[in-house]
Amino acid sequence: MLRIFKLFTSLHRHIAVNACLAPICSVNGKAVTTVEGIGSTKTTLHPVQERLAAAHGSQCGFCTPGIVMSMYTLLRNNAKPSMDDIFETMQGNLCRCTGYRAILEGYRTFSKLTTELFRSQDFVPYNQSQEAIFPPELMVRD
Repeated sequence: MLRIFKLFTSLHRHIAVNACLAPICSVNGKAVTTVEGIGSTKTTLHPVQERLAAAHGSQCGFCTPGIVMSMYTLLRNNAKPSMDDIFETMQGNLCRCTGYRAILEGYRTFSKLTTELFRSQDFVPYNQSQEAIFPPELMVRD
């Protein structure tokens, strides 16, 4: 994920990118966050990772980092996404194993919709204020 900070507008923008397709020059002046930077089993899982695991949304694991980062990026831009937002976010990810149902059911708890499969109260709440700040040394004029 790339984080962009516009100095004059003081706006942060988060963009999910495919690391193997993004030219190195495209990250100049941007903060880069990888899946290893959002949570781990040694410290604590990020709510995105926790929900994917609880919903059994990962089988072979090949697509998991991309799915996690896409959802993480969506939450950084919109803390309460609609299911349409979640569907749109997942369109760029290919998963051969799960058929997406388990993934979407796990992430449904972030939306305004309730689900019988999971209760959002059973999970650690997503707190946007606990996310990493934009590095001050990368704040450059537009």
